Amino acid sequence: MSSVSFVFFFHSIQPYFSFPQNGTVNEEIALRWIHIVSGIIWVGLLYFFNLIGVPTMRQLDAPVRGKVFPVLMERAMWWFRWSALVTVLMGLCYFSIILSPDAHNAGKGLRECFAALGKEIAVRSASCLLADDSTPAEPIPAYERQRSVTGPVTGCRSGSPVRRDSR
Repeated sequence: MSSVSFVFFFHSIQPYFSFPQNGTVNEEIALRWIHIVSGIIWVGLLYFFNLIGVPTMRQLDAPVRGKVFPVLMERAMWWFRWSALVTVLMGLCYFSIILSPDAHNAGKGLRECFAALGKEIAVRSASCLLADDSTPAEPIPAYERQRSVTGPVTGCRSGSPVRRDSR
């Protein structure tokens, strides 16, 4: 009975509201919304852990903490892990749909574009991780830290800060 009423309801709102007729557009809409909702859950749980969970656990006595922590964190961590995974996977799927026409127009396949993106990420990450850390960074004086955004900016993990302005 409910499916019949849904069909009649859908036909009654059809003149006022229409769905896209293209399957790719519907897929993009679904991926985008799944990505957004799972990202909100992921970030919300992160804030829950840091702003609510940790201070609350510090205030509890050790025996109470031993009973509350496993029950609360088991469910919260399950949602946290899966929402992170779904966010990343749906984001990559959505990104591949958007990137596909550009890859086709460039005469390359989607696999080559993702390989180039992976190489770029790997090279930039390696350059930050392999930066020379033998010289400690010079401390920035307090008056320079309080200046605007165009003030001193530090690099990845390299030695001294890089300055944008010329003084």
